[in-house]
Amino acid sequence: MTDIKTEDRLRIGIVAPDEEVRRQLATEVARTGIAETVAECGEYCSSVNRSMLGEEREPEIVLVESTDPLGALETISELHARLPQAWLLLILQAHNPDLIIQAVRAGSREFLTRPVSAEHLKQAFGRYAEERQRTTHERRTGRIYTVTSGKGGSGATFVAVNLAAAIADLPETSVNLIDLNTPVGDAAAYLNLKPSYTVGDALAAGDRLDSVLLESYASRKNKIAVLPGSRDFIGEQITEKMQALQTTLKVACQTYSHIVVDLPSHFPRNVMELLSRMSSDFLIVLTPELPALWRSHQLLGFLESCGAAPRIRLILNRSDTNDEITHSQVQKALSREVYWNLPNDYRRSIEAVNAGKPLVSLNGSRLASSYHELASRLTGIEPVNRKKGFLGLFN
Repeated sequence: MTDIKTEDRLRIGIVAPDEEVRRQLATEVARTGIAETVAECGEYCSSVNRSMLGEEREPEIVLVESTDPLGALETISELHARLPQAWLLLILQAHNPDLIIQAVRAGSREFLTRPVSAEHLKQAFGRYAEERQRTTHERRTGRIYTVTSGKGGSGATFVAVNLAAAIADLPETSVNLIDLNTPVGDAAAYLNLKPSYTVGDALAAGDRLDSVLLESYASRKNKIAVLPGSRDFIGEQITEKMQALQTTLKVACQTYSHIVVDLPSHFPRNVMELLSRMSSDFLIVLTPELPALWRSHQLLGFLESCGAAPRIRLILNRSDTNDEITHSQVQKALSREVYWNLPNDYRRSIEAVNAGKPLVSLNGSRLASSYHELASRLTGIEPVNRKKGFLGLFN
């Protein structure tokens, strides 16, 4: 195969403690003519984040040398969580079935034994390219909108439910609402659902989960496929379920065009980092009050450290022209623009909750219209037979 243009070459990362091994692997990568090394790391786990993440050109394939099997496995698991789209390739000192099984469970997709030649790498890279082309043609790539808040009672779940319903009203959309609140999420109650399955069932399915199984776990209401909150407390266990959570989100993206995740802010850093990477938009809901501002400021700093900064959208909920804390004061306090303003309409909101239906499906109020316009702005999809308004925008 002849060499291809630099911009078209596969991007490769290398993790190997031995400098000479890294040099040899980089040489063989270059000799393939179809790939180039864009990141190298000389330590397992501890330096992987700095070396592989946040680069302008993140690696599509990462070669992990197994000089230290335990270190290699921990690194693969870490990379699988932080680079969910990357193809992880373990390089073995010798054929080791037990190590291969553990590596598969950690997230590895390919295995090569030393010595590794350019021809071996070219064949593995070709398998990756074929898989990437197949999934591009066969699977849709849904967009994830994560909704959370720094302070309880800010209305994040209400926003998530109505945002999902508003997106479902847009043309050619299929919407999945995933409730990650624990021990009991409220999304099902807001929609008057009595589900047979929850998100806990999807997480327990692990690698068995596919589009058919995911849809069988969902309860439908107002054109939304709802995956209700788990009946069991999963917050403290979620670190152990990271791969299952990532699988669930991946399958959701292959199944639905838009996914709304109702996320509590108390989950561990690795969960927040995963959602930060996989989400198209990360919505922080707050109300115009001092405690909410303080909590939102803390949450913003945390999420920015998790890599969510470019995707954060501030949603000012229950806003009124008579609020003591104004829109501009919120922006100044948080050093970030308010992306959308949802007007206060307590009476109609309570009516919707008591009716077990999204507010956007019950009336044509200013608040309902604002949700529809928010959905249109986030997705970039124009509504059918709905005049474009100005609610919620502050220019």
